[in-house]
Amino acid sequence: MEPFNQFTWDLTPYEESGSHTLRVEVTDTLGLSRSTISTPVELEVQYRPSLLAPANLDRLSILFVILLATAALVMILIFLSRRGWGSETRRRKRKEDQDPVTQPVNIHQEATLLRRQNTPGQGSNIKPISSPRLVLQGEGSPAVIPLEVDELTLGSDRRQAQIWLDSPSIDPLHARINLDESGAVIISDLGSVAGTWVNYTPISSTGVRLEDGDLVRIGKMSFRFQVAQAEKPRGEF
Repeated sequence: MEPFNQFTWDLTPYEESGSHTLRVEVTDTLGLSRSTISTPVELEVQYRPSLLAPANLDRLSILFVILLATAALVMILIFLSRRGWGSETRRRKRKEDQDPVTQPVNIHQEATLLRRQNTPGQGSNIKPISSPRLVLQGEGSPAVIPLEVDELTLGSDRRQAQIWLDSPSIDPLHARINLDESGAVIISDLGSVAGTWVNYTPISSTGVRLEDGDLVRIGKMSFRFQVAQAEKPRGEF
């Protein structure tokens, strides 16, 4: 009966399984004691599995192999992606190298062009022209660019160029046109990729003087330089 209906047996000291005899003896406050009969008990000690146990070693080996295979697959994918990106970059670079529009213009005949404006004594004979203009050629409706200011810039960027030219071959700031003191029109390139050409000859930043009827090519856009002549008075022949 209570309070002798249960007891606690500390099993911590036991490290091995084995047979034991259990006998409980109880002594009350008056010194009287009683004991139970001896009861055989089989004690089985269960060990906690270690990470170094054979079964766990097999699991660790499998996990290690899986991680190693995953890492190798990731490295292969990264290598292939970089190789593919590099191949695409090389293909794009070769395409750009073969596209004449994207090639820097090598100016071999610049001295010949400049001779037209730098010939001794020629500058004093240049007559001021009236109403010079560039007329767009072969692009649908004709467009006329009047050249009535001392300096005019042409390009594909509205924020940089005074005259906007809508073509992929045009640099943001492509070419410049100036009127010198004598009234001559000078066109020069501003380091563009596709170049600026006069009568199929590339020009540089030094520029060349335009003459009436010259074919001016800016990138892939072609213009004709024209000088509008003043009308003669009636009765004059």
